Amino acid sequence: MSSFCVIRKYKEGDEHTIKEIISESVMEQVNSYFWNACLSELFPQIAVACVAISYIFLGIPLKYALIFVPGSVIFIYLVVYFGHFIKTNELNSDLDNIPNNYMKDIGTTFLVAEYHGKVGEAELSSLMNKPKKFEYDFYTEREFQLGNVNARGLSKIVVGCVAITRSMRNSERLADPGLCVVVTLFGSAYAFLTAKQMYWNEGFVNSESINKAFLGFGGNLLSFKMYRPLNKPETIEEATESQNETEQQNDLIDL
Repeated sequence: MSSFCVIRKYKEGDEHTIKEIISESVMEQVNSYFWNACLSELFPQIAVACVAISYIFLGIPLKYALIFVPGSVIFIYLVVYFGHFIKTNELNSDLDNIPNNYMKDIGTTFLVAEYHGKVGEAELSSLMNKPKKFEYDFYTEREFQLGNVNARGLSKIVVGCVAITRSMRNSERLADPGLCVVVTLFGSAYAFLTAKQMYWNEGFVNSESINKAFLGFGGNLLSFKMYRPLNKPETIEEATESQNETEQQNDLIDL
């Protein structure tokens, strides 16, 4: 039997793996945020401020004060790293009680992607070294139970998770606060597109995008606010057209 993936609801015992996935997803962004901060106007501002304070106010000779230029790079990295570390701890504390925090309201749920296949070192190495294409069969929990899928000899491991909760701005809408996937098993592009298509297939359309700066620099965190429309779009193109029409109508109402 070839490898496949089952999309199912969270069940007790998944917490440890989910926390590992969330932690890895957050901490792997440290380097990208660090380089974005160093290449932005933030780095020269901090470097000049540190040199000026040490030279003018503290009386440190200029040749020694210039040491604060590379020191600013270290400072930025430490701020970014500990900022992500604190964020990881906050998320892990929320995951201590998933049923109460993510599944208590009507319509909300917490889904996990459970990979069935070989997950040994050789398998992981071959998956990571494949250049472009990943092909897996995806089943819902009901399809897996009723379809008599042969999973003998295959290991099971949770490789992704997503929470659907009530939007904080509009309680009548559902929101996707985060989607995490182990890219070593699926490949980043395939995993993202598959998860995105899954939303469209379930009838969700992107209604609002929010860019949130992290610690004031280093790029934005992007989250999607989603809702279930009256007429479920069949494709991404139809969903996009529906979203554009909704935005145009809202613009006319504002006028």
